[in-house]
Amino acid sequence: MNSFTHEKLVSAVTRALQKILVFRGIPDVDNVAITPQTDPVSELGISSEDLVLVGPELSQESQDLDLPNEVFDWADDSSGRRRNRTVGEIADRISRHLETQEGVSHG
Repeated sequence: MNSFTHEKLVSAVTRALQKILVFRGIPDVDNVAITPQTDPVSELGISSEDLVLVGPELSQESQDLDLPNEVFDWADDSSGRRRNRTVGEIADRISRHLETQEGVSHG
């Protein structure tokens, strides 16, 4: 069973994004508002190249979060118009993956 609630996953993704911001020179990340509705690209200025670091950051937090790269697809093309996914939408993708891949190691 998936032991990560949506809230825990949003918190984990938020912490990973904060680490990326610090790495990119924004030291006071506690004052940066990150909510489930936050678009990391347009609202935080994190490049798509830096977003690939979210996966490795999460895997350091928990072996259960060592996930394949496609889970961290930050762009949604389903509407025919490419748009960035929000923090909450990525948490949803992680949750769905954890539910369908219970016990499968990707490392």
